[in-house]
Amino acid sequence: MDYKILEIENYKFITIPKLNNMGLKNLYTLKPMNLSFNLAKNPKTVRDSIDYCLDIMGISHKTLFTSYQVHSNRIQIINEANEGEIYKYARIFFDTDGLITSNPELVIYSKFADCTPILLFDPIKKVHGNLHSGWKGTLKKIGENGVKMLQNEFNTNPEDIIAVVGPTIGYDDFEVDEDVAIQFRETFPFHSEIMKWDGKKYKIDLLETNKRILRQCGVKDENIIDIPLSTYSTPYMHSYRRDKKNYGLMGLITSMDE
Repeated sequence: MDYKILEIENYKFITIPKLNNMGLKNLYTLKPMNLSFNLAKNPKTVRDSIDYCLDIMGISHKTLFTSYQVHSNRIQIINEANEGEIYKYARIFFDTDGLITSNPELVIYSKFADCTPILLFDPIKKVHGNLHSGWKGTLKKIGENGVKMLQNEFNTNPEDIIAVVGPTIGYDDFEVDEDVAIQFRETFPFHSEIMKWDGKKYKIDLLETNKRILRQCGVKDENIIDIPLSTYSTPYMHSYRRDKKNYGLMGLITSMDE
């Protein structure tokens, strides 16, 4: 198994040991931790949770960046610690669903609950991206946009990229109507392999769809790690569809060794 579940005190986390060993610290937060600053009664509790995670990761004295996610394919490259805007507990970019940096003095993180977190790491050029790909972001191919930005801005060879996809809502749990199904049919030539009809609803495999997008960009299959845990059916994960107004958010936190 390419991922490892950690249990520390009363919390659960996921990490990818291979990436830690290659110099990219990474941590996925799970329930009961909630990193939603919109839903938290006190934003300080979110920052306290993140500080707890950074301590687990052995990270200190780094600038934290996040984004206000809007289900787009927009990605922001961060070069310096003074970029973005000061917001509650971190520096932030609004209307953005992905962050990329080659600066080891920065920590970046995205939030998700059913949407697909995508991690991209080029160990040769020493740059990484942290992307939020909901079904709308998947249709807009934010993963492809991330790979192209690494190529264009950092001279990355896609074959060098290590990518991690998931956890996300599972194939059997992501039910949609005809309006969404039409968009997937029109966007992806392989739609018959990632979508099925159960007699009432269409079901779509977001995990496999994002993996195929990355493969088509030149990411080698052996360099794609998936975390095949459905956020909807895994009780220790937050799920917007399952929990509705009581949903929380998980986070993917990443930072390179200095």
